[in-house]
Amino acid sequence: MVLGLIAIVLFLHGFAYLVLYRSADLPSRPNQRMLVMLTGMLALYGSMMLSQAMEAVTRAFYGRGDLDLILSSPVAAWRLFAVRIGAIAMTIAAMSLALAAPFINILAWFSGLRWLAGYVVIVALAMSQSRLQSCSRSGSSAQSGPNTRGSARRSSPQ
Repeated sequence: MVLGLIAIVLFLHGFAYLVLYRSADLPSRPNQRMLVMLTGMLALYGSMMLSQAMEAVTRAFYGRGDLDLILSSPVAAWRLFAVRIGAIAMTIAAMSLALAAPFINILAWFSGLRWLAGYVVIVALAMSQSRLQSCSRSGSSAQSGPNTRGSARRSSPQ
């Protein structure tokens, strides 16, 4: 198991090296071509994180069906929601870092430690996407009114 994990990590770092070696002069300062490529990669990561956040927020808040219980409990609802949103953000960041870490590591190894700030950028992007999605989901729930799915099931003839 450990050898398989090491092999995957080495393969991903080798792939990242091959991609970055072709498109960038690693020992020198970043040029316009490299910065455009990184901006495109961040846009792709942002859209991937947004779709993951949409699914995770919907599942976390509405999938279990415990929203009424949370809102009627003596615990402050904002604390529980903050914990759930934080957990969603960290999950999204972990999944994204699994893909981005080899590229960040290769850039840091050959072009300097300043590229390690990419880890902070990925975590901040995951936090902003999960916050954005939780706010938009709660806004759409406020617009549509209370959940009528359960009441429609109860009132249907048997």
